[in-house]
Amino acid sequence: MRKFAAKYLSNFLRPNKDSIRRLKRNPRQQFCTLDVETLEHRRVLTTFGFTPQFDVEVTSDIIYRDDAKVGHGTPGGVTNKELKLDLYKPTGNDLPARLPGAVIIHGGGFVGGDKAQENISALSDDFASRGYVTASINYRLYGDNPPPAKETQFSGVDDRYDTFVAGVEDAFHAIKWMKDNAESMGIDPDRIVLGGHSAGGFLSLATGMYDAEDVKTFSYMDLDVSTLDVAAILDGAGSLKGTEYTIDPNDPPTFVLHSEDDATVTYDNALVVVNELIDDNIAHEFPRITTAGHSLNAKLDTVIDGTLVSDQMFTFFRQQLELDEIETTTWSIAASANYISEADESQTVVVSLDGVLAENDKATVRIDATDITTISDDYFSPQQAIVNAVAAYNGPGSLMYSTETGTLTYTGGEGGTSMAQLIVAAQPVNDTSFEYTESLSITLVNPSSDTGNNVKISDTASYIVLNILDDDGTSLDSYVASPDLSYEYSLESTMTGQGFKTYVVDMTSQTWRSSEEVDKPIWKHWVEIIVPDGATSGTAILYIDGGFSSNLPASTNQSALQLALSTNQITVSVPTVPNQPLLFAGENNARQED
Repeated sequence: MRKFAAKYLSNFLRPNKDSIRRLKRNPRQQFCTLDVETLEHRRVLTTFGFTPQFDVEVTSDIIYRDDAKVGHGTPGGVTNKELKLDLYKPTGNDLPARLPGAVIIHGGGFVGGDKAQENISALSDDFASRGYVTASINYRLYGDNPPPAKETQFSGVDDRYDTFVAGVEDAFHAIKWMKDNAESMGIDPDRIVLGGHSAGGFLSLATGMYDAEDVKTFSYMDLDVSTLDVAAILDGAGSLKGTEYTIDPNDPPTFVLHSEDDATVTYDNALVVVNELIDDNIAHEFPRITTAGHSLNAKLDTVIDGTLVSDQMFTFFRQQLELDEIETTTWSIAASANYISEADESQTVVVSLDGVLAENDKATVRIDATDITTISDDYFSPQQAIVNAVAAYNGPGSLMYSTETGTLTYTGGEGGTSMAQLIVAAQPVNDTSFEYTESLSITLVNPSSDTGNNVKISDTASYIVLNILDDDGTSLDSYVASPDLSYEYSLESTMTGQGFKTYVVDMTSQTWRSSEEVDKPIWKHWVEIIVPDGATSGTAILYIDGGFSSNLPASTNQSALQLALSTNQITVSVPTVPNQPLLFAGENNARQED
């Protein structure tokens, strides 16, 4: 229920399960129907949520450890086993340049379970869709026969104790793998969440809260865990009972996820953990869940006071990891005018980065340009114009531009700097074969950074379109191509008929005279776009009609409709050309054609 809409789509866009690399969208449950009217208003808002979601790319079966000891007491003896993880990476613009990480551990009573099981796969996808680079790990299980741990007072409590210790060791190795690869994956190594459910909850609590001295009391592992701290813990139906550790004030903030009716790992296990968190004044949250049993999905999908427990959990982690404190830098682009004569060299395009970068930190953006179409090399391409502008840049910090990738990179200067505007002079076209008007589109895409900053592109200044006017064209060419601030359009209604659909657009085409000269200085038209059901071509017939200014049409223009159906072509009807009747200043009678 948490992201029903996304799951609905995922049933029609299922990834190829045989593929090692795939795109994934929250497949928590099978397709079902939802009667929105039966839900409280706040539940609808929660169910469909307003939390931004990112696309998720999954890479399966990455080896994070190749020396895990297994086979103790078997005829083959002790051997090394490769342990693997599935990596869930958020994708898209507006991601922080340095992302938080998460290591997720499956349950299964230390005898079964898998990193790709449904509830853990869905949880990992949830983390990644919120911006966390997430690793779902496998670890040694009871059937792997890991070597014995050091003897402690708890060694004989359960015959799975050695497997528990092996799991802790494997979890530490997974954290080490993520921290070792943090730079290449864009992860902030100081912002990693460790979480799991059931047996995975046991391992998350133990691994997240054991320090180096604790580990030495029960493990022969030759690994320095003093650098493997995590920023927060998800305890999903876990426990510290039957282990040698209690919580201390230096342990990470913890979100405790447990249901009162859990018959597998009873609720008193959670109460022990929470009481110690309270005693040591450790930040934590413990939502009261009463009827979810041992189900991870059911706990996350519980609604308390109008808020999904999953949303409460991610809000907690966001606060504890201080993700809102990450600075945002924003790329933008603007032009001094959208129209320029072909010989006018004064037109400028400005690319800027709003925000301060620390010294030697970098932020990048790719500049995509669709060239003007001409038949010779008598003008600089937009790329060359950018090359020239970067070479002339003398502001703070430094700029570099790659002609191979189209990537512009700003590097912060001494003491941290904000980039000055990059002025790109529009290059004039001087071509006798250049006719009418051509357009040049420049777009900013794929922002990134090697810093902890959020780097994004302005929602309102992500691209520009420059229209180049032909100086050698006719007066009519110039009149048609000249900018008109009145020009706008909006879809007002849709009408469905037998074999067609009509879209009615309210279009303002131009301001043709002043209000001192005529009573209708602005021309408006009810444009009808008629699309036959069987239309296969994207080319449309333009049907220009006269008529008089009127209200929103209630039916389709019959002449245009007949033309559309008889040709099976999309037909666009533009009426009231000219707008009429028109009353000119100094006249008593309105004019109309003929």
